[in-house]
Amino acid sequence: MQQNFYNEGAKLSTTSVMQELLFTYETKILTRLGFQCAEILVPAHRYLLPYLHSLLEEEDEEDEDSSSSKEKPIVELAWGYLNDCYRTDLCCHYAAHEIAVAALWLAARKRKSQGLGGKKLPKDWFLVFDCSKEALENISRRILALY
Repeated sequence: MQQNFYNEGAKLSTTSVMQELLFTYETKILTRLGFQCAEILVPAHRYLLPYLHSLLEEEDEEDEDSSSSKEKPIVELAWGYLNDCYRTDLCCHYAAHEIAVAALWLAARKRKSQGLGGKKLPKDWFLVFDCSKEALENISRRILALY
């Protein structure tokens, strides 16, 4: 029985059908090998800004205008780390939120002199984001190995 692929009544091109099938079968193979493929579809970038904002939430509202300028170097550096981590297989081994936490941690360490929005991170802050210290260190090591 031949399958017809339609996208709301419009016929898909052969190339897009093949791409869709390839993605489907790749996902099935990775799932069969034990990877958690549902997590791969969520980019770590999605978590970066909300996590940073929640860490800076405790700042006074008077500093609201300057907080965006304080966090910009951290965000840019962490975003770069997240882009670079896709050159590895981290997204197959760790959840996206853990990768985002590690990138944020690396950026905060690199910008230690400037601090995170002018303040130090509390001890074990990463636990709030459901990330273990072991995962944080492993992910960070793998990202830094790229450099």
